[in-house]
Amino acid sequence: MNFIDMRTVVLSLAATGFICALVIGLLYWHNRRRYAGLGLWLAAFSLQSAGMALILGRGSLPDAVSIGVANITGMAGLMLLYFGLNKFWDRACGKVLPAALFLIFSAVHFYFTFVNPSLPPRIVNLNAFIMLFYALCARAVYYGAPAGLRSMARFPAVVLGLFSLVGLIRAALAVLGHPAADFFRSGAVDTSLVFAFQLLVVALTFGLFLMVNRRILADARTDFEGRVEAERALHGALKVARLGTWSWDIKADRLSWSDQMYNIFGMNRDSFSGNLADVVARVIHPDDKVLVAAANLAVAENGLPKATEYRVLLPDGGVRWVYGEASELLTDREGRPSVLKGYAQDITVRKEAEERQRESAGRLELAVSSAGMGLWQWDIKADRRHFDERVCGLLGIDRKKFTGRAEEFYAAVHPEDAAALKAAMRHAVETDTLYHPEYRVVWPDGSVHYISSRGRLRRDEKGEPWLLDGLLWDITEKKTAEAAMQSAQRLESLGSLAGGIAHDFNNLLTGISANLSLLRDKLRTEVELPELVSEAEVACRAARNLARQLLTFSSGGEPQRKPLDLGNLVRESMEFSLRGSGARAEFSGGEGVFSLADRDQVFQAAQNLAMNAVQAMGGTGVVKVDTSALDLPNAAVPGLAAGRYAAVTVRDSGPGIPPQILDRIFEPYFSTKGTGRGLGLAVCRSIAVRHGGQIAVATGSGGSVFTMYLPLTEERPEVSNRLATPAANGAVRGRVLVMDDEEIVYKALARMLKELGYETEITTDGDMALAAWKAAREAGKPFDAAIMDLTISGGMGGVEAMRRLRELDPSARAIVSSGYSEDPVLASYRDYGFCGVLPKPFRVDDLIMALEELPAA
Repeated sequence: MNFIDMRTVVLSLAATGFICALVIGLLYWHNRRRYAGLGLWLAAFSLQSAGMALILGRGSLPDAVSIGVANITGMAGLMLLYFGLNKFWDRACGKVLPAALFLIFSAVHFYFTFVNPSLPPRIVNLNAFIMLFYALCARAVYYGAPAGLRSMARFPAVVLGLFSLVGLIRAALAVLGHPAADFFRSGAVDTSLVFAFQLLVVALTFGLFLMVNRRILADARTDFEGRVEAERALHGALKVARLGTWSWDIKADRLSWSDQMYNIFGMNRDSFSGNLADVVARVIHPDDKVLVAAANLAVAENGLPKATEYRVLLPDGGVRWVYGEASELLTDREGRPSVLKGYAQDITVRKEAEERQRESAGRLELAVSSAGMGLWQWDIKADRRHFDERVCGLLGIDRKKFTGRAEEFYAAVHPEDAAALKAAMRHAVETDTLYHPEYRVVWPDGSVHYISSRGRLRRDEKGEPWLLDGLLWDITEKKTAEAAMQSAQRLESLGSLAGGIAHDFNNLLTGISANLSLLRDKLRTEVELPELVSEAEVACRAARNLARQLLTFSSGGEPQRKPLDLGNLVRESMEFSLRGSGARAEFSGGEGVFSLADRDQVFQAAQNLAMNAVQAMGGTGVVKVDTSALDLPNAAVPGLAAGRYAAVTVRDSGPGIPPQILDRIFEPYFSTKGTGRGLGLAVCRSIAVRHGGQIAVATGSGGSVFTMYLPLTEERPEVSNRLATPAANGAVRGRVLVMDDEEIVYKALARMLKELGYETEITTDGDMALAAWKAAREAGKPFDAAIMDLTISGGMGGVEAMRRLRELDPSARAIVSSGYSEDPVLASYRDYGFCGVLPKPFRVDDLIMALEELPAA
């Protein structure tokens, strides 16, 4: 018989485990909502007790249960204990290692239980893994605890370490040689070690119980300290906020105050009676006593919180504003009001600020209303607009129906101004700059009013755009006055223009009529005929140029854009203009500078700049001309957007332009010179602007510099095919169809074409021209080109005739001709199917050039 019977020891161990499981169960039940992991402890103790119970069934139960399932159940309990200890300390733990150890143990145990049954290897396997798992549990319970709580985990960690040591000893003894082949016949040493397990189970239970309770005490201490600190912070916050609390025992009619209440109401503790009626009578402002009493009564009757703002009278005669709220009503067992609690806050500073704000708002309202202005606000995130009554009146909006939606506002804005107004708002928000548009609104009665607005962006606490607000006012009278002034200025300018036109045309017509009358008298001798004709032709050219300048200056003269070599054209114009004068030109730049522009207009502008420079220098001197390509930033030249431009700079060495007249030099027929009528610079600016450019001037005592900016292009001029030079020896170059309803024009045109070697056929409207073209093709004598007048009185004009001609013959080449040089068809003739343009009046040279520019057939 052994020192202690092994079956008795196991029975005792099972009973002890069961009792300890009950203790852990009670621990779990009372603290399950407070700490995690206790349920796993209970499961661990329960599984180990169940394992011991199964071992006791050895002989009564199959070996698969009493040996196989029993030990695996106990080892599963150890694994759950490891997880539970980690969870108790809110410590994350890996599950792979414990699971792997459990599977290895189960596999070895199965082998030595069923495949090759042997007790010593089972003992070694069981205790080796007991040693490992208890070591893991010891580490988890101690190192899993926060640094400040490890002292309370020290005892359970030591007990778990002893478990691991006992497992190591049993495993070592089994390796050295187990005393028996049957577990229940083990020797005294092994029996003692199993008994030691029982003692350690009790110690572990006690240690875990002690650790949980110590943690409860530590947490309670922490909670208490936190509450003390919170109360201290609350007291400080109440003091800073100038807020106090009170409690009124309704049955005893006893009022209790916090310390801050005495400061708020200007009372000391000695004079405080604790009676509500006495306090109300002594410190509440007479005008507010009824209000305070009614608020307290309302809370007492229905139990709902009630907030009140009232005044209190201070001992020094001052008045203090108080915000009071009865926030909580307690009742007795019968449900009757028992205690009323609340708080009071000194809001004197806020009330004074509100009063100052009201006064400021009143002054602002007075100023705004006196100026006829209104206040508006745009909530950017909500996309809602808030208008005061005056703004609605200025915009013609019914305030009662206005909800603040964008479409309601823009419905009042003039359709032509809506896009620009939206862009101005976006720009103000994106760039955080002043919003200052001027726009028109249309009132319900159809009247149009001008509005000027100013506003600034405001941002929220995150720095994001929040509000755009400001004011607006009506500027209709101002705009009307400006328009009247501009109209008067235009009338004055037109009067000067009309006088200049009459003067110049009379001079020109005198030259023409005089020379023609002399021509009639000299026809017999023909001696002076060439000179007289030349002088008459010069006068006609001058008249034509003046007419073109007038059209360019006025609403007409649309540019007929073609790629131009600007350097060559400017040189040609300048040299032509300076012939016969005492001035000369010096040229620089110009290589590779091309512009898509009207050749005649640019030639004319350069000619005007040259003549202006010569006149400024008194007829002699050097005119410096530079043609270059520039990259202009935005706003570098007023009226020009950023981009690439061709710049023609003309510099003279005259006395400069007086500052007092600098703003008038581009007015029509304004001149400081004894000759001319001053139309030249006005025409230059009109030409530049119509091309999408601008003209700028800089002046000083050393002379003036005029710079004309034109859009730059990479497109090069077309090379002339030179098909329209005069024919030699009467040779026939081809056939041209002429469509014009003015006899004097088509006869002159026919003579010119004949001189150039072309056969012509005259038609006077579009239908005749189409019929003639078709007949010529069918007869095998097709026309090489057509010259069509744009406008035919009472018949089909050039545009419609060209469209039908293209349908009839897609390869047809035609030139459009018109005396209406401002017509957009002449500027964009290719869009209408024409291959060339011939503005009236024209000369043989003009006709030659138009024919030369026709594309090859």
